[in-house]
Amino acid sequence: MNWIFPLMLAMMSMGLPPTGSVVLPGAPVATIQQVFAGKVAPLTMAFGALTPAWRRVRINDTIGLVEMANGIASDMRKAHDPRIYTRGQCVTIEGETYLIAYRLVAPVVENGEQVLPPPLARDTPLTLSLVKYATCQQFLDIAAVNPRKEIAAANKPANRVFPVKPAAVSPEETSLLQLRQVATAMQMFVQDNKGKYPTFHTSRECGQLLMPYLGKPELLIDPRAGEPYLFNLNISGHHEAEIGEPVKTVVVFEAKPGRDDTRGAAFADGHARRLRETRWAQVKADGKFPVVEEDEVNALSDARLRLLATAVKNYMQDQGRQYPPFRDPQTIKTVLAVYLSQPDAFTHPLTHEAYGFNTRLSMRLEKSIIDRAGTPMIFESAPTADGTRGVIFADGHLERLPADKWEILKKAAGIE
Repeated sequence: MNWIFPLMLAMMSMGLPPTGSVVLPGAPVATIQQVFAGKVAPLTMAFGALTPAWRRVRINDTIGLVEMANGIASDMRKAHDPRIYTRGQCVTIEGETYLIAYRLVAPVVENGEQVLPPPLARDTPLTLSLVKYATCQQFLDIAAVNPRKEIAAANKPANRVFPVKPAAVSPEETSLLQLRQVATAMQMFVQDNKGKYPTFHTSRECGQLLMPYLGKPELLIDPRAGEPYLFNLNISGHHEAEIGEPVKTVVVFEAKPGRDDTRGAAFADGHARRLRETRWAQVKADGKFPVVEEDEVNALSDARLRLLATAVKNYMQDQGRQYPPFRDPQTIKTVLAVYLSQPDAFTHPLTHEAYGFNTRLSMRLEKSIIDRAGTPMIFESAPTADGTRGVIFADGHLERLPADKWEILKKAAGIE
């Protein structure tokens, strides 16, 4: 056994787990996929297979407990036996160290009641669980394992647990657990795609991309309101290295606040929390990638198009009312940059595609354009999620055109 495992057991015996983010030296490094595949430790084992090298431990904080038996991580905060069985071995996953442990399968719930589990026996299954070492406040009642004695003690009539109503879980708590699962699914997608977040234009599209990691479409529905969760469109297509501060970057969130005036949100580092609406306004604007919702995308793009239109107007005032050299993309960036305070104004805020320019206006005098109000000058290269396309006309006004009207205008203006 690696020297670090006895050290962990010694720390546990004193009830002194570390605090903060923890990476223990010498702990094997693995991916979450390797854990799910049973390559780090078996997903299940029989209770009778426990040996004297194992310890029974009680933990008094279940936030850090993740069960791995059924594919995707599930939070067991409510239906959880606080006893775990471990040999003190650990594994490091994505910069966090977890204690490898096993626990008795949680009681089945039917019709709102917990069903009495069968008597404890040597073949009773234990499921693999990972305990996030940094989040557990204490390890208590550490004792050597003796399967024979535990089976005998557990099956005494006085010790048998009969069905009881499980503790009520509020819709707000359920939603927060689901958001954490969605955030975990997002992390798994990123890991499988060389560090890149999914490319999506709507929350519905993002949810579909995460389904292989979620399995259940209902996990994408807010149980409080029956509405789909929303994703931060601003992270679409970006690499995780660009995020900067994952703890501040919102990934998925509830569309509306609840009756308690809080809104659930999950972040790029995997944690989730409920926020008062006043706090939500601050959090959604925080980090390098502030939250962009679907109904905000067009407004953000329109703002950039207007910046370009103003830059063109100022250029023309300095150049004898002549339009810029629209034919050369690099040249147009160079000449207009002098009039722009926002360098990324040349690209769409979500797709990052460059805006198009009407090359037929290149270097022409303003007075030579007869119908400036009907002549497109700058436009989005592709339609947005609602099917419209933002267009700045030669007189400076902006319109959002549906596909059919854009095709007619494009043909009339000779835009390829």
